[in-house]
Amino acid sequence: MIKASRVYASRQNHPRAFAAKHTILTVWAASARSLIAIVGGSGILFLLAYLTYGRFLSNKVFGLDNGKKTPAVEINDENDFVSAKKGMLLGQHFSAIAVAGPVNGPILAGLMFGWVPALIWIIIGSIFVGSVHDMGSLLASVRNKARSISDVIRENVSKRAWVLFMVFIWIALVTSSLLSPTSPPAPSSG
Repeated sequence: MIKASRVYASRQNHPRAFAAKHTILTVWAASARSLIAIVGGSGILFLLAYLTYGRFLSNKVFGLDNGKKTPAVEINDENDFVSAKKGMLLGQHFSAIAVAGPVNGPILAGLMFGWVPALIWIIIGSIFVGSVHDMGSLLASVRNKARSISDVIRENVSKRAWVLFMVFIWIALVTSSLLSPTSPPAPSSG
C-alpha cells in the first residue's frame, strides 16, 4: 500500500512538480501584468485623445455651441422629441456604434495578423475614424431637425448621392443579416 505522504508532491521529493507549479504561477502573473499595462495604456491614450482631439473636433471642426437648442428642446412634443438624460445618451450611442465595421474589422485583423494589429486597429480607428464619423453624423442629424442621415443627404447633397446611400444601406443590412450567427441555418440537401 502506498502511503498518503508519497502521493503529494513536495519540494524535497518531487522538485519537478514544484517547478511546474511555480512556472505556471509566474506565467500567470506576467500575463496579468501585461494585460494591466495594455488596458491601462489604451485607457490613457483614449483619455488623451478625448481631451485633445475631442476638443479640437468640437471647437475647430464642428463649431459646437452650448447656446444652440437641440430638436428635443426646440420641438419637445413629449412623443418623438423628448430631452434625455446624459447617461441614457451614452448607452444609446454605444449600442449604435457596435455594428459590423467596428466589430468585424479588428476580429479579421486579429485572425490574419495577430493581436497587436487588432489592438492598434481598435485604438487608432476609434480615435481618428469612429469619433469623427459618429460625431459628424450625429451633428448633421441634430442640425437638420433630427432627420435621418438619408434625409440629410437627400436634402443637402443630391438625389444621386441619396440613391447610392440607400443602395449601400440595403446591401449592408442584407449582408449583415445573412452573415449574423442568429440567422436561421441553411436547409440541408439530404
